[in-house]
Amino acid sequence: MKSQAYQFRITALLTLFVFAAIFSTNDAVNEAKMSKVLPGADVSPLEITEIRADAKSTSRSLITWKTNNPSTTQIEYGTSSGYGRLSVLNPTMTRDHVVTLSRLAPGTRYHFRVLSKDEAGQTAISNDQSFETAHRIEPAKAVPGKISTATVINNPASIRKPVLSTGNEILAPPPPPALPTAGKTFVDPTFGTMILRLTDSRDGRDNHNSYSYWPSFNSNSTHVWINCSNAAYLYDFDPVNFLASNKRPLFQKLPSGVNAFIEDAIWSSNSAEIIFFHDTMRLWSYNVVTSTYTLIKDFRGPLPPGNLVQMSKSDDDMVFAFTFKDTNYKVTGYVVWNRQTNLLTRHNRSPLDEVQIDKTGRYLLVKTGQSGNGIVEGQVLDLATGSIEDLIDNEPDFNPGHSDMGRGFVIGHDNHRNRSLRRELATPHDFTPVFEWLNDWSQGYHISLLASDESWMLISTYDGGSHKQPGPFHNEIFQVATDGSKRVRRLAHHQSVIRDYWDTPRANISRDGRFIVFTSNWRTQEQRDVFILKVP
Repeated sequence: MKSQAYQFRITALLTLFVFAAIFSTNDAVNEAKMSKVLPGADVSPLEITEIRADAKSTSRSLITWKTNNPSTTQIEYGTSSGYGRLSVLNPTMTRDHVVTLSRLAPGTRYHFRVLSKDEAGQTAISNDQSFETAHRIEPAKAVPGKISTATVINNPASIRKPVLSTGNEILAPPPPPALPTAGKTFVDPTFGTMILRLTDSRDGRDNHNSYSYWPSFNSNSTHVWINCSNAAYLYDFDPVNFLASNKRPLFQKLPSGVNAFIEDAIWSSNSAEIIFFHDTMRLWSYNVVTSTYTLIKDFRGPLPPGNLVQMSKSDDDMVFAFTFKDTNYKVTGYVVWNRQTNLLTRHNRSPLDEVQIDKTGRYLLVKTGQSGNGIVEGQVLDLATGSIEDLIDNEPDFNPGHSDMGRGFVIGHDNHRNRSLRRELATPHDFTPVFEWLNDWSQGYHISLLASDESWMLISTYDGGSHKQPGPFHNEIFQVATDGSKRVRRLAHHQSVIRDYWDTPRANISRDGRFIVFTSNWRTQEQRDVFILKVP
């Protein structure tokens, strides 16, 4: 189960992208120094145009440019035309280039030139460019009887909003900002996003959300539920004013004999008031407004005595899937039930890690829990035809590791080539890389595809082992395009130091895509809390 410690096998050196501000400077068209075109290459000479530099920050600058051919992205920069510093090379072939330079000195003029190389081997280097960082504004001295008019640098209203970026610069988190009490907001110091602290010590020392594919928010983001000291609690949520209130136990007056399994409770996709949960062998729905329970399915009788765990369901609330354990909690297989047709199928399978139904309710991803060269690590079961496709751990299939399901597709980690792959479940042996994580194996990450808009996926990374090397996207929460274009939206540092499984953020996104729930110990040993991030 996801609630138990497990080996962090995965990842993150993303060759991706950085958020920064919308910028406005004069266009600069530059003559490029060109290498010779490779013999036989059917490409036009590589040209650099439209270089722009944003210099509104005291410590960062966003550099963008365009090329006529898809090419790599890199910048030389320094305080003189001799440069001396080089940004991290982004090998992604693109015509739109973005790099964010950080840790710059305030009020300082920097020189830079941009470098790109296309697939034909042509290199283009721009002429020397320059920008000057903003001067730091010092607080004005208070005058008796007058209100100070000094600019507050950390005023949320003055912080730039993130924009799409294709940079991959290392943005190590600064010292974490002091936390407000529960119910109040603060601003991420790197990316400028607004974050609500949902819990504090008054809620106990162990507060967390469940997992990246089990939703914390209901279908219209008016309720959110979390776990406080192993008990489920519900909040009312105001998505307009970004406020949470009225904390109370999620389940009121449980029917006699019901022992709710709370970890995998799942909100209905069709009713904002309904949440599904199960006990050992029965599936229930619960109305959080009227506090009424409805027994959806009693699996006692059709199934032998045992325990249902790790529930998943289709987006229409009609198809449910579970891992099945016997009375000794030994995994023996999995169960799929169609609520509309009342068709129940049980599949014996051991060993088994978990199963997850896709949003359409047609495809089931089976994770065998086995790995190794030539080993079947995953299976795709087509519930409409009954066909099963085996997926090999290594080549040629590169079975998805940590993953989440969309409508007819899955995105998961390739544990052999350190990539994230999208595959259509109708043709599961074919895949498209949506990330290239390269050589940084020190990070683990979770994926959330809970939003209705599946053109973006949510990722939360974390240090997965003893390697604490710096790198792009370390300990961050961000979104990545699912079409393979390598676009990214960087949102926040989660500030959690991973000492055990529950310190991982396991961020999940609301159905409307506007809010993200995550867990963090905020670099402390004494407290673990839940936070809500507002997506710009």
